[in-house]
Amino acid sequence: MTVPAAELADPAASRAVLIGTHAYAHLEHLPAVLRNLQELSRLLCDPRHWGLPAGHCTVVGQPASASEVLDALSHAAAEARDTLLVYFAGHGLVDHLDDSFHLALPNTRPDRMYTALRFDDVRRVLRDPSTRAPRKVLIMDCCWSGRAMVGAMSGRDRAGQVAVAGTSVLTATAETRRAAAPPDEEFTAFTGELINIVNEGVEDAAELIDMESLYLALHRRLAARGRELPQQSNRNTAARICVLRNAAWPRPSAQVTGPTTTESQPAEVDDLAIGFSHIARVLARRYGPLGKDEANDDWLRGSAGRAAESILARLDTRLHPGARMAVRLLERVAEDAHDGTVTAILLADAMATRCRELIAQDTVDPLTLIRDLVRQTDVARAWLRSSAVPIEDRQIRGLVAAATGRRTASAVAEAIDRVGREGTVTVTTGPGRSWQVVSEGSTAQIRVGAANEEAASQQIELLRKSVAIVHSAFEHGIVPGAGAGYLRMGNHLAEEGSPAHSVLSRTSTAPALHLARFVSGAPSLPELTEHALLGLSYDILHETYTSSDPEGQLFDPVHVLDAALAQATRTVISLLLPLPSGT
Repeated sequence: MTVPAAELADPAASRAVLIGTHAYAHLEHLPAVLRNLQELSRLLCDPRHWGLPAGHCTVVGQPASASEVLDALSHAAAEARDTLLVYFAGHGLVDHLDDSFHLALPNTRPDRMYTALRFDDVRRVLRDPSTRAPRKVLIMDCCWSGRAMVGAMSGRDRAGQVAVAGTSVLTATAETRRAAAPPDEEFTAFTGELINIVNEGVEDAAELIDMESLYLALHRRLAARGRELPQQSNRNTAARICVLRNAAWPRPSAQVTGPTTTESQPAEVDDLAIGFSHIARVLARRYGPLGKDEANDDWLRGSAGRAAESILARLDTRLHPGARMAVRLLERVAEDAHDGTVTAILLADAMATRCRELIAQDTVDPLTLIRDLVRQTDVARAWLRSSAVPIEDRQIRGLVAAATGRRTASAVAEAIDRVGREGTVTVTTGPGRSWQVVSEGSTAQIRVGAANEEAASQQIELLRKSVAIVHSAFEHGIVPGAGAGYLRMGNHLAEEGSPAHSVLSRTSTAPALHLARFVSGAPSLPELTEHALLGLSYDILHETYTSSDPEGQLFDPVHVLDAALAQATRTVISLLLPLPSGT
């Protein structure tokens, strides 16, 4: 059994737009950016790497205006029929009045944000229905570039809405971090490693480098040099977009003597599952609202990506090869939904366990099970989305408490209460050692004070995540929390009877069963299922299941459950498929 080969994006039907500013009238010069553009343009047009025709790679250096950039993007978007690649290097700026992200132009003044290019306008081009390219790649090398994935925090343009279907976004930094341009190096730190990967390839990787493999290679290289870590967000199948041939292919160790058989599967799958289950067990101790406040003060505080890396640093990945797959799962769910990371881990662990049981019993062919699991997961996700209901204002506090802890719930609830659902909520540093909400008209600002800069940064991150989750609930609706949404889904699927339904039915019980261990009386699975079907949910404030509808009753944004299930299934498929040594 082999993984289907990825396809290189067709150079004749693809376009690239490389944008950069290296000299500024009111900001620090970035001479490395000019060299970035020149070298990337050469490499992308080199047939050894991608082979874009010269006329298909447009370089917009030192753009005189925002319209010059947007016109070039619009023209390329109109022509691309396969893949559209957009790259930017230069200064990134944040407008602290509305928390919006901007790209600096040569004459941009930081105190006059209207002189910069709004990232929203770049995004609008990529989302234009007239753009026919089914696949898009956005690479951002600038300070705060992670905001290309997070976006503004208003009701109309909520966080998490930036990603465009079929788009892979790769950024040099997280949303709150600065990018590096070492003065003694030829290229900027991020693009320099990108160029190295293009030239040198990735050892023990496939013939083509897809976007996920590119991100992992960048992450390893930058981490080894102690530099800012890149971020990635992939929508739909965007992780599989390939615009590079692997210069390190063929691998010297790849001596293929015959087709891979399913006989090799059990040992390899078990090796991966050991590492994956190890991280799943560790993270499970932090699952649920009762562990949120504790986690925020320990190694799990902040983003799931940092928590995962913290766990991974304690493991020998040679002994736990599947551990990195758990880390990737956490990162993908965090990027897609801002929450639900540990839920996804629990789902994937339960799903993989049941799949391996069925395969070991020789009751189903692995490939058949995988295909059916993909199809039935789509059915389950559709049912989840259809079961969502609008969130009421009185439910906001419980929603936030479940996601990021009870300490953040009051601040976010107060801010949204002041400006309403269509208002804009931003988070920034403030005086003192606590938070305060300041509002004017339709804009509210949560000002965070803390004992030190690191503590303030962590609280700001949690609050921004909380605002994003609330706006996701506004947009997509909510379902009962504490695993009740999945229990309802499992009950709906149980009637079908196929092996994949058996897997999903088992999987649907994992979050509720785990959380029930922390509840007085520890309800049994039949009791939990009855609770879910009767509309009962978990009351986070009183730590019990209830049929009433208190302010603290736990609900989940349906988008979080949807993303967790989708990414868990994707990870399990990777666990089931035999992988070459070293991946």
